[in-house]
Amino acid sequence: MSLSDAQTFLRQGFVLPDNPDCFHSNPEDAGRFVNHSEHFNVGMNGALRDIKAGEELTMDYNFHGNPEWYRQICRQYG
Repeated sequence: MSLSDAQTFLRQGFVLPDNPDCFHSNPEDAGRFVNHSEHFNVGMNGALRDIKAGEELTMDYNFHGNPEWYRQICRQYG
């Protein structure tokens, strides 16, 4: 797998907190358009406040599971 392909695969993936041993990847998931931020405007059930036109959609990724094996992969290919 090329570095570019690995990076794309990881950007489309996530680990759920109730199943930290399983990596999920869904290239059709709209979450691929949401970036991480500590000052997020989107939650699990949608927008947390009015979002201005052109404003970046952000979410706190920490609600997902972040097992060490996943962090290592992200460090390697991120």
